[in-house]
Amino acid sequence: MKMNRQDPTAPTHEVPGESPSVASLLRRYVTPGDDAEFARVWTWAQHELRGYDDAPLSDLPAYRLTETLPKGLRLNAKGRGWMTVGEPVDNYGLPEACRAWVPERVPLRHGVDEIEGLIAARTCFDNFIEVSPSHAEEIALLLTEQGRPSGGPFTVTAVYWYVPYAALSTLLDRIRDQLSRLVQDSGAADGHQEATSHKALWARPPRT
Repeated sequence: MKMNRQDPTAPTHEVPGESPSVASLLRRYVTPGDDAEFARVWTWAQHELRGYDDAPLSDLPAYRLTETLPKGLRLNAKGRGWMTVGEPVDNYGLPEACRAWVPERVPLRHGVDEIEGLIAARTCFDNFIEVSPSHAEEIALLLTEQGRPSGGPFTVTAVYWYVPYAALSTLLDRIRDQLSRLVQDSGAADGHQEATSHKALWARPPRT
């Protein structure tokens, strides 16, 4: 899944009477300030808007690690006259070379704009999204090479986790809460009262 690359300083259009999106709240704090504590808020807000797709797993905030659906990692594969989608992968059967690329908890690296876009585009038939691990192409190649001697000619075309949409909504709530804490700790809200009220920060749009 491609990560969102939208400029964090791009203007956000809000609908009067509706709670502001998390992305619009973050954009109010992406202008660098002179205060060192405020710079912490600015740096964090930039990361959340752009996503963490290039960051090492150890650099991701704990709230961006979530549980996958049962059976963990899945794969798509195709051979002569057949194909399979969503086949569970036994983590213990993974090639040793790629086990470090498949953590127990799924990293959600998406930028906040992309997360909100995924939720907005959800239909009644959508229960989860597919999230690929880092080095997904290398994992697919190793699984293909590992399986060919016993399973005949086939190609693993994709590896991913199923992550429920509820995990995306929970992540947005946690980012909103983290923003509130950082703003309070830094006193950044005192210098941005016109742009952001504490009431707006804590307000959450109703779940649909």
